[in-house]
Amino acid sequence: MTLLRRFLQAALALYIAAVLVLRGGAERGAGIVVPALCFAALAAGCFLLLGRLAANPPPFGPYCRRERGKLPLKMFLCVFAGVFAVLLLGLLANYPGRVSPDTAYQWEQVLSGQYTSIHPPAHTWLIYLVTLPWRNYTFFLAAQAAAFAAACAHMAATLAAWGFRPCLAVPVSVACAVTSATRGMLLYAWKDTALSVFALYLAVCLVNIYLSGGAWLQKRGNIAALAALLALATLMRHNAFFLTLPLAGALVIAYKRRAAVACLAAAAAVLAVTQGAYRLAGVVSYGQQTFTESVGLPMTVLTGIMVNEPWALDEGARELLLKAAPEDEWRKYYRKGDYNGVKGNLPVSATLYAESSPAQVLGYAFRAALRAPAQALDEITELTRMVWDPLSAERGQRYGAPGGASPRFAPAAALYARTDAVLRLLTPSGALASIGLHLLLLTLAGYIAVQKAHGAASLALSLPPVTYSLGTMLLLCGNDYRFFHFVTVVGLPLTLALLARRKPENGQSPEALGN
Repeated sequence: MTLLRRFLQAALALYIAAVLVLRGGAERGAGIVVPALCFAALAAGCFLLLGRLAANPPPFGPYCRRERGKLPLKMFLCVFAGVFAVLLLGLLANYPGRVSPDTAYQWEQVLSGQYTSIHPPAHTWLIYLVTLPWRNYTFFLAAQAAAFAAACAHMAATLAAWGFRPCLAVPVSVACAVTSATRGMLLYAWKDTALSVFALYLAVCLVNIYLSGGAWLQKRGNIAALAALLALATLMRHNAFFLTLPLAGALVIAYKRRAAVACLAAAAAVLAVTQGAYRLAGVVSYGQQTFTESVGLPMTVLTGIMVNEPWALDEGARELLLKAAPEDEWRKYYRKGDYNGVKGNLPVSATLYAESSPAQVLGYAFRAALRAPAQALDEITELTRMVWDPLSAERGQRYGAPGGASPRFAPAAALYARTDAVLRLLTPSGALASIGLHLLLLTLAGYIAVQKAHGAASLALSLPPVTYSLGTMLLLCGNDYRFFHFVTVVGLPLTLALLARRKPENGQSPEALGN
């Protein structure tokens, strides 16, 4: 346990120091020595402060019961009705919903019955099944909103059943739903929104497991529910294993056999779908898409250096990039820290797939970064800022931009505009939509919980969103906030559970979980 605490202390100190240095913009115009010295000093200071925090953990925290009570049905229905009303109003105001190239491509597959691996076929099948009663895009969006509202309501009711005050249980459960980023995302049939729904239900399971000390897993129905949710979450995104594998590992270490049964059942279900059902359905696999998604970060570095520091490129790297497009075309579509502009307008992906390998692209980027470290760090910092920066939330706000409403629902559009203004006024929408802030809160709460409780049990709640975010961050091509949306959905409820203390009984002092 001491080794785990020291590791977490060092990792958290390095993370906070890196955020402070990068937020200060020290990577530009100051060489390498000054930022490195600042980073070392800040990391050392943070390590010492976290050590003091470990020696004297905060004596406060929200109270919870020793055993879960009944789910408050009235609270569930009220929260569901409120969240669903806001989301449905937004859908009517933006009728018939919003469409992106990704959602249009998947909807075409639903109609044609011909599936590819570019987007997870499991999510395409989910759309197909939900729309069996009515093959209508807007109908699916309404069902998606209902599922999300039900997940928020289930989380609020679960926290209340564990004894958290309604003034805490409800806000932390619905805070994610009022952000303009969430309300905007639910206007699309994206796989990312489906992942958010299943991740929130998974978080409900984790709260029950953690607060019960694993007793929740004694029922077979609960084990089956955990297995099903792990499998569904894994199938919603190609990279969702960054979330579910660490989660499964932490659960098995903390809760042994019953957790292992659930995780093995989930793994078997995923293999049955990906290796069996996909083949039977004739899913067409596209290797080029996998290649493109694996080289986003190195290509962002190469693009920035190609435009700003071309002398730093290898001859081989320069020849490869010029095969895809002339240099002036690269300049035309270049955006700092965003490879999507180039990827979407130039035939780069096909050229890279035909002429190179991921290892070669990574090697080109690494050598170019050694020659032009400031430019490379600038590109990486800008590309990944939305993940590590607690004060960066503007990238998620674009999903909440007003859309063109159909005259058919003009009154709903007017009412939604007023509702949107009120929600923006009453809630810190930017902070609630910040991926970096939620990750920071989760890691701090997990670190504090490790000082009081069983390490693996605490890490099951705090570690998976971090591993997913770091792993996915390395695959980014640009402004893809939606990839990380579920972090803002589960962050506050899991943080609340990690900070919980048992209610004192018979004049005793409050008891930390796990003791």
